Amino acid sequence: MTEESAPAAGELLAAAEEVIAAAAAAEITLRLLGGVAVFHLAPSARQSPLARAYHDFDVVVPSRQGGSARKVFRAAGYAEDAH
Repeated sequence: MTEESAPAAGELLAAAEEVIAAAAAAEITLRLLGGVAVFHLAPSARQSPLARAYHDFDVVVPSRQGGSARKVFRAAGYAEDAH
């Protein structure tokens, strides 16, 4: 994926929020972390020189809820990266 084809940070944040909300509805704890989390929390990350393209969003889930979280992602149309 090139910088030009990278999704907008706002689009990734919205996608992450949808998955996190779906997980919460299923009583699964997902927390956003990484670059998109910084973009969400720090307005300075949206401006030069800190602004950058994001290619994905990262979440963390308690290990005992991993299987349930996987189901939430699949229901939302996501698939595991084979690598």
